[in-house]
Amino acid sequence: MKPLIMVTNDDSVNAPGLYRLIDVLQEFGNVIAVAPARPQSGMSSAISVNTALRINSLPDYGDTRVFSVNGTPVDCVKLGLAAVMPRKPDFLFSGINHGSNSGTAITYSGTMGAALEGCMAGILSVGFSLLHHSLKADFSFSMPFIREIAAKVIENGLEPGICLNVNIPESRTERRTGVPRRQRTLERGVLTLPRPRRPPLLLAYRTLCKRRTRCRRHRRILARQRIHIGCAGPRRPDRHRSRKTQPTPLR
Repeated sequence: MKPLIMVTNDDSVNAPGLYRLIDVLQEFGNVIAVAPARPQSGMSSAISVNTALRINSLPDYGDTRVFSVNGTPVDCVKLGLAAVMPRKPDFLFSGINHGSNSGTAITYSGTMGAALEGCMAGILSVGFSLLHHSLKADFSFSMPFIREIAAKVIENGLEPGICLNVNIPESRTERRTGVPRRQRTLERGVLTLPRPRRPPLLLAYRTLCKRRTRCRRHRRILARQRIHIGCAGPRRPDRHRSRKTQPTPLR
């Protein structure tokens, strides 16, 4: 008996990545796709509470039945399990997302929101993302990796409570600019705050005001910007103030 596989995404039922994923999964089992009617990127695990949800049946894609839902990716998973799937699916695959879902982006990802929903329902779940935001992106380089990972998950399964988040480059020749050290620590779940920098206005103020005394002109500029900060250097009395404006000491 072939496994039952549920497919969803957050880029809508019209996204090319959804059908590239179906092309791979049709080799391993019976596939049913339930995806949002419109793009739902950044919806995370949101659900619709004040809107009536409707399921529409679309033309089949090969041997795959395709449905659209006027809700979020998690709505698609919930309604798919309750009203579309003939039984509890053996696997849930979400994607292929157009754009990265790494680091803190997982918190906002609708693709991973759907995968996490399936994981909480006790379904072996995987989210796939391509590191390219264009709907015209080339999936040819990523397809062998997706096929290999899907085959291993279907064959070996996953530990309970574990889902996978897979991010794949667009091509082998993609330019590598390196990952900043701070971003690498975020990937491991450790938040390292960057070193604070001086505001641009302060830098301009220090550049324009060469004197090591208080300058009323630049102080007025800063006051208009609601930034109260002294001039560079120690505070000294104004030497460019005329003697007529100096207060007369009392005798």
